[in-house]
Amino acid sequence: MLATKTKILLLLLLGGLSSCGSDSRTNVNAGNEAPTTEPKASLPPPDPSPPPPGPNPVDPSFTDTSVVISSLGTALRGSWRRAKAGNANVNILLHDSGSNMHEFANYKDSIFAAGFDLLLVDLRTGAQKFGLPNLTVSSLVSPDTSLATLILDLNAIIDFASDSYSNVVATAGGLTSAALIKEARTNVNLDRIAVFSSPDFLEGENVFELISAVFIPTFVAAPAQESASVDILLGGSTGKPNIQRHSNQAGNSGIALLDNAASLALYLAFIQGS
Repeated sequence: MLATKTKILLLLLLGGLSSCGSDSRTNVNAGNEAPTTEPKASLPPPDPSPPPPGPNPVDPSFTDTSVVISSLGTALRGSWRRAKAGNANVNILLHDSGSNMHEFANYKDSIFAAGFDLLLVDLRTGAQKFGLPNLTVSSLVSPDTSLATLILDLNAIIDFASDSYSNVVATAGGLTSAALIKEARTNVNLDRIAVFSSPDFLEGENVFELISAVFIPTFVAAPAQESASVDILLGGSTGKPNIQRHSNQAGNSGIALLDNAASLALYLAFIQGS
């Protein structure tokens, strides 16, 4: 019995010593060492710039619907291609005078794939072409083809687009591109423009003087045979960082410059902000 009590007492003493030793180590650590914590994973700093437009890879499907835009009481008729996944970017495709929205038939798929919804409008300065009617002109009793009316129509179309999109690009050829240059001087809803084979003069106005007052990114394209005209058009603006000039050797003019693969690639890179 005594041996048993002695054994129990020894066990109790050993347990107490062990407990005291444990407390002693805790107190030393608490008093002399900094508490240890596992480092937290740091997040990368946020990117201050928005992502570039980029294509619509998640859902490349789209809807093509008819659109009517009111300008000075006139119904401007066209087509609106929208990505089903939603999009913040739109490219307004504006045909040359005497033409219609089918001028862009060979390029609109590439432009959509570059990350842009498409807004195509038959302008009242157009006409039947490509065996297809200009929907706006065909519904008018007395078309108004004046430059002043064209610019007001462009303003209405751009305002319509800016109601649905935060990034608005406009592309035009010929006479319409010169009118777009004039509109881009003051329209705050435009983010960048691309003009093809613009004339040197617009009803007596020097287009160089107009483009020198445009400060958003501007793509100016023309065939090689029009290089002299482009030099006049740009004049002292060639050194402006917002203007990108392109001369095409293929011989096409206007929007047909995009038939050349290299020209199309440069144009697509420009509208994407590259």
